[in-house]
Amino acid sequence: MSAKNIVIIAGEDSGDLHGSHLISEMKKISPNFSFHGIGGDKMIEAGLNPMEHVKNLNVIGIVEVLKHYPRIKKIFNKTVQLIKEVKPEKVILIDYPGFNMKLAKEIQKFGVSISYFILPQVWAWDSSRAKVLQKTCKQLISIIPFEKKWFSDRQIGVH
Repeated sequence: MSAKNIVIIAGEDSGDLHGSHLISEMKKISPNFSFHGIGGDKMIEAGLNPMEHVKNLNVIGIVEVLKHYPRIKKIFNKTVQLIKEVKPEKVILIDYPGFNMKLAKEIQKFGVSISYFILPQVWAWDSSRAKVLQKTCKQLISIIPFEKKWFSDRQIGVH
């Protein structure tokens, strides 16, 4: 049986931790999954074929983002190209909304199934982005208990 390509993107250390657990659990379900994308040492140890290391995206604050924007934009473009080339069964985005929500908007036109794991806290900073998540992602997965109801109140399904 041929490998099923999954692209998985984490942009910070907490995403690397959760992503490593996700990769490990998915490999138990199907050893034919082949994981590609952006992660850290934990995701790489779990089986990620890294396109980029999470440390190259891990910037905090608007000043840092602006300072490192050319590098981040290059990684973004490289990620879009990876998805075009790999033609994955699924793209899994982990948290990191500044990058991942833009990526979801860009890659939805490829017809790839997008899952968002550990949702951006749109309820805290911009509730209009909930509709963007609904439009761009096939599956939304929350780890915060009250989020399911919050999204449900807006007619958006969350697991």
